[in-house]
Amino acid sequence: MPLNNDNRYSIDDFHLATESVTRTLPRGIVLRRGREADEQATFEVMRRAMGFDLAFDNHSALRNHLRESPDCSFWLAEDTPRFARHRTVGYARSVVRDSVWSLTEFFVNPDFQGRGVGTALLEQCLEEGVRAGADTRLVLASMNGGADSLYIRKLGCLPRLPMILLAGSPLTLKLPPERENTILEAGQIRGLLEPHNLYAEPIVLNPETESILNALDREGIGFARPTEHRFRQTLIAQGQCVGRLFRKGSDTGEIVGYAYAGAQHQGPIYAKNPNDLPRIFLHITQQLRQRLRGAPIASFSPTLDYYASLAGTNETLLPWLAECDWRIIFHYLYMSSRPMGQLDRYVGHNPLYVL
Repeated sequence: MPLNNDNRYSIDDFHLATESVTRTLPRGIVLRRGREADEQATFEVMRRAMGFDLAFDNHSALRNHLRESPDCSFWLAEDTPRFARHRTVGYARSVVRDSVWSLTEFFVNPDFQGRGVGTALLEQCLEEGVRAGADTRLVLASMNGGADSLYIRKLGCLPRLPMILLAGSPLTLKLPPERENTILEAGQIRGLLEPHNLYAEPIVLNPETESILNALDREGIGFARPTEHRFRQTLIAQGQCVGRLFRKGSDTGEIVGYAYAGAQHQGPIYAKNPNDLPRIFLHITQQLRQRLRGAPIASFSPTLDYYASLAGTNETLLPWLAECDWRIIFHYLYMSSRPMGQLDRYVGHNPLYVL
């Protein structure tokens, strides 16, 4: 971290690394804590490692949120030649939520892989996670054999589920006849003959709704994360996101799910009944289109891809999206140190930093 705000470092930025792992690193490589000024450089490491044409502006809000959130560890590795400019060659970031340690990013320049850099970064984040009270570990892994083996050895994380990222147009989404009954949005006039068993209302955080969202998250993914719901509430207030709670049976019934969607941040979505997922997914997509109608093309266009991140075990949403001509663009793994949640009724967050 910078000392004051002038881009200088204090000795505390380096002491953990020098005490525990520096002697195992290649000559000239040092570890230090990441800071705001490092976001662009570490993003470039991630972009090159993944091989995708990623836009920093689509990722910056979530990256800043993670860096500034409680119990976040952000470490980077620098190559520090004596007569050349220092450069970032790897980084790792993790957060702890509800005693679950989650590795949000972990990338090393290919030229420096297999030399202990990744292991040292991982150990720094994990050490701080343990001190923050984590007893469970979670990784969304990109199916890199070397990295996945490291997660098994160092973290005790086993591959639990295949994960899939799909992309497609919201204009191709169409429900089959047996699911055509729509969701009644708050404020709409109820038709006498229209069957509705789900009612949607904007997410407004208060102690009661936070408690309900925490319970839904513990049921769906195995841990609560109120920090992320508050972050999305900020995006909603800025007009960058829409969020809905879904009630069963009436507009005062039990809350049985929630959904978020944004032009640059899609998901998460959870439904107690997985059969409700296609309707909820379509509904939140329509709400996003209405919210951003008239916005600049750069913000949202129906011709641009929309994304859905979900487990390969999702037997309702995955077949439906395939039928709607959505395509699979990326495979990855859900790895954890113990089984958690019910991901067959869950749509994850995209970009894929957090579940």
